[in-house]
Amino acid sequence: MEKPSIVFSVNNDFISYLIVALRTLGRNNEYPIDIYIIHSDLSKENLNLLENICGSFNYKLNPIKIDVNTFNGVREMGHLKIQAYFRIAISNLINAKTALYLDCDIYVKSSIREIFNINLEGYPLAAVKDPGFQPIEKLKMRPDSAYFNSGVLLMNLDFWRENNLSNIVLKYAIENTNILSYADQCALNAVIDGKYFSLDLLYNFQTIHLELCPESTINKAKIIHFTSSYKPTHYLNKHPFKEEYMKEFRNTPDYYKFKLKNFVRIFLKNIYLESLPSLARKYRLIK
Repeated sequence: MEKPSIVFSVNNDFISYLIVALRTLGRNNEYPIDIYIIHSDLSKENLNLLENICGSFNYKLNPIKIDVNTFNGVREMGHLKIQAYFRIAISNLINAKTALYLDCDIYVKSSIREIFNINLEGYPLAAVKDPGFQPIEKLKMRPDSAYFNSGVLLMNLDFWRENNLSNIVLKYAIENTNILSYADQCALNAVIDGKYFSLDLLYNFQTIHLELCPESTINKAKIIHFTSSYKPTHYLNKHPFKEEYMKEFRNTPDYYKFKLKNFVRIFLKNIYLESLPSLARKYRLIK
């Protein structure tokens, strides 16, 4: 088996989430790994920070600076920024047979070494079905296709290169911005159309799985994926692993920035709630 390759895509605003992902990965996976960080603008300070973290786990850091102009025409959506599209280009950037792509908003709870033994022959990637919204009809996918979540992808890079998938997916994303509900994730699904290896949900335990799975399954999750825009750093987030996550997040550069944001959010919320009765009286909605 070749040395495992794990890929992240990040900007400076998301660096603290990446730090948590790397630290929890490292403590549970103590073997050599090539870590690739795809970025367009990371500061020297953040690159040095990532270098030190990877070095502490015997990981080799490989920063890859990419030209954002490559993705001209793609559509950003809320918290899904242009960096989300960078994973489309992985097969053109990394000289490996396979690579594991991980979103930054994940928390690794155990060893995931066995995932690299999966045989992807004939498949472009392995992924976990998204148990939520399935825009299959909108994307004109086959009726029996299963729409996957792109936060954890074991990618068969040889397959991608042989079939020119990077260019095909990017072209689809640019030409079909009006029907994409979840940015590049929809483009990936539309092109692959359900022809992927199905991963156990424990490798990409999404927030919605909390409503669908028993506690015994939740406790076995290997990779917790904090999907949706309400991350564990938000004061309204009620994820059961929030406290565990925040213990890690406290030791990141952005901890106090998010703490200040939450203070402001709560302050403004309280002002709003306190003003409601007076406004209601003013417009005679209550006595």
